[in-house]
Amino acid sequence: MKSAQLKTKWKDPIYREHMRVAHLGQKAWNKGKKTGLVPKTAFKKGDKHTKRWYEIMKSLRGKIACNYKHGMCGTSDYNSMRANKRRTLKLKNGGKYTIKEWIELKKKYKNICLACKKKKKLVADHVIPLSRGGRNSIENIQPLCRKCNGKKYTSSTDFRNL
Repeated sequence: MKSAQLKTKWKDPIYREHMRVAHLGQKAWNKGKKTGLVPKTAFKKGDKHTKRWYEIMKSLRGKIACNYKHGMCGTSDYNSMRANKRRTLKLKNGGKYTIKEWIELKKKYKNICLACKKKKKLVADHVIPLSRGGRNSIENIQPLCRKCNGKKYTSSTDFRNL
């Protein structure tokens, strides 16, 4: 069918109603949950189908979202913790810490960098680096900003006791 014919076909109200009814109950696969394929602009505001779609999405928001376990998946803290865990497994150093322990450690030091004493975005720094045989446990972690962590490089400077 040519595009000109298709455009005129969609102008026909009977054809449009037929297609609307035909696609009304379609479902999409979404991470193991079935949800309606209704975009935000598909129906008028307040329409029962639009309301139902929003109800389904709201019910799924906390269950299939990437952060439903502890609210931290997808954040830079969580991603760096996972990367450190993978490096530790690869280097066979042992040890692990949870995101909860990391947050408590940051709170303990009042969310400031231990090296420069400024309130910046903190990253987990290993006192004894993983490359030098340090463990990936919370006892070997100190909160530093990216700049200070980069300056420290592979030295074993412990800013927790200073």
